[in-house]
Amino acid sequence: MPAIYHLDNYDRELQDIGHTYCMVDFDLAYFDQTSDLFKTVMEYSEHYVSHFNHTQLRYGIDVLKTCNKTNSKATVSKRTLEGCLNETFKREYKLSVHSYYDPLQYFLFNGTLAIQTYFVLTGLLMSYKMLLYLETVEPNWRVILKGIFLRWLRLTPSYAVVLAVMATFVRFIRHGPQWELAAGQDVVDCRARWWLNLLYINNYMYNAQCMPHSWYIAADFQLCCIGMAAMILIQRIGFRNIILSLLFMVGIIVPAIQTYLYDLDGLLITSPGATRTFFAMDPTFNETYKTGHSNLSSFVIGMALGYAIYYLRERGFDIGSFKKYRYVYWLVAPLTFIYILSGYVFYRDAPRADLSVRVVTAALAKPLFGVMIAIIIAGLAFRIENFYRSILEWKIWIVPGRLSYCIYILHLPFIRIFAGTKTSLIEATKYNFFALMFSVLAISFAMAIPLWLFIESPFYELIKRNPKKSSNVNDFRTHL
Repeated sequence: MPAIYHLDNYDRELQDIGHTYCMVDFDLAYFDQTSDLFKTVMEYSEHYVSHFNHTQLRYGIDVLKTCNKTNSKATVSKRTLEGCLNETFKREYKLSVHSYYDPLQYFLFNGTLAIQTYFVLTGLLMSYKMLLYLETVEPNWRVILKGIFLRWLRLTPSYAVVLAVMATFVRFIRHGPQWELAAGQDVVDCRARWWLNLLYINNYMYNAQCMPHSWYIAADFQLCCIGMAAMILIQRIGFRNIILSLLFMVGIIVPAIQTYLYDLDGLLITSPGATRTFFAMDPTFNETYKTGHSNLSSFVIGMALGYAIYYLRERGFDIGSFKKYRYVYWLVAPLTFIYILSGYVFYRDAPRADLSVRVVTAALAKPLFGVMIAIIIAGLAFRIENFYRSILEWKIWIVPGRLSYCIYILHLPFIRIFAGTKTSLIEATKYNFFALMFSVLAISFAMAIPLWLFIESPFYELIKRNPKKSSNVNDFRTHL
């Protein structure tokens, strides 16, 4: 089976006179209708969920070497390259298999559900701190505008700096045959549509390649706006349970309807083909994964937990009678891992799941995971046990916790720059995967330190500083 990627020696081409290097994207076609290999390639590639599509290839070609041209610059054309590749593929066939049957890989691929943890936490902190704030301030619509501005100010400075670098200086790094595919589109999109990111609406755009991981920041901002408006409405007219229930139902029903209407997957499928472009045109990613409303259910679960913690503490709730259930509580964390691994059913070498199954999954997968995370957080908040809590209270987490936002902003740009500047291929082994992961984490951590010291921390202190206000107000400002 032909390899999906191949690169001739790029560095040598830069040094040798008379060499031309071309990146070619092409589709594999049969050489004769009885070709067993071509039938095998087609059958294998049809299961796109867990197999690479071996009919869509990307090769970097040194024309002088591969095509045996005496003067490559004078003879390169589309027809020349097509003829050259046809000769190569008729002469050489290499069989290889890339499947996903490792439990660790299933955890990584279906681990996209884990992002719901942060939406639950955001909803919790926003509602709890705002309830403290509203103890001393009359609830009105000015509070919403103030809260939105503070949240924008909290998220934007570090984000804007990295965005500016992506839109300006990164394009001068350009080096390597895969630059355009790996990082070039990111730079182009940042230069053209940077303002969508700063308005936090980029997660509603298809093919948003400017820092595509920033969809989470946009969704977080949108959900905070909705949450603050809902809380002011609740404080003014009541009906807390009804309003939160309506928001929760919207977060369940709308993704289910979209899945039904557009024939989407119930979960984001991290197929090899989609990850090549960070899901740029993947309909499930664009419709029911990265949008604010599609993550509303977990956010509302967090809000409800914030209300519960606030009022239970106000009433002096004693967890003592529930500590006998701590053994059951300890099972919740492993259950979340099992729940993630259950996504295996969508990666099997089998026909695509029935539409009804996908609709139910789209409706319930995120809120069920959100409920499990909320149970874990509630146990930590009320000290139902000391094992998990003691681990999470280690002082070693203080620095990574402070830097986490900057690390998140930086990590994908570094991955793309690394991939775009590589002039040779890397074998897709577990060792290479973890080596790359820890390398990116290390450089992101190192660069996050000055970003936090000179950008995020000063603005963080600026938001907190208001000596005329009560400590509750400062808490509200800090955690927004």
